[in-house]
Amino acid sequence: MKDSILNQIRERCLPCYQGSVHGWDHACRVASMARRLAAQQGEDPEAAEALGYLHDMARHREDLGQVACHAQAGAIQAEHLLAELKVEPRLALNMVRAVVMHRVSQKMEPRSALAAILQDADRLDALGAIAVARIFANAGCQGTPFHDPSLLPGSSYDGTSSTAINHFHEKILQLTPKTFHTPLARQVAMDRYAFVSEYVRRFLEEWG
Repeated sequence: MKDSILNQIRERCLPCYQGSVHGWDHACRVASMARRLAAQQGEDPEAAEALGYLHDMARHREDLGQVACHAQAGAIQAEHLLAELKVEPRLALNMVRAVVMHRVSQKMEPRSALAAILQDADRLDALGAIAVARIFANAGCQGTPFHDPSLLPGSSYDGTSSTAINHFHEKILQLTPKTFHTPLARQVAMDRYAFVSEYVRRFLEEWG
């Protein structure tokens, strides 16, 4: 993918993240990590970076109840944008499919290298220090308790959690290093997963 097209994708995607819980900072971190993973895997780094900007462009619409699934709605938006920018059709189709399959809660197996890279980059941003900050910030905004011992974690993640700590158990701590697809992502995940696990352990210990 040409740098000129990548720059246009970045500019066109930026407004889509205004007001979203998954904001532009998240998109940029995913884009940067996707580029790193692509370089290691011998894939197109510009296309991988572009996917970071594209993947959550419909997230705000889902938050507002305008669409049922931001991955599917975002894929439609991405398809239109890539066609408008005259991205090579085969690459564009590959990228659109990657956007469809990126969502963690859908548990879809990637069917291409770019889809695997996007999944890994997006899920890595759910682990680590910034992820901890995001979870508690979101809990504060939504009025969700940090912790309540009487509310046990669910057996699976259904899109919402009763407490911030339950969100870790239901979703974040399910992102074990072995669930990542690329070698570099698994390596990065090991450190971040250990950090989050220790944080949750110490939180509960201090809660008493």
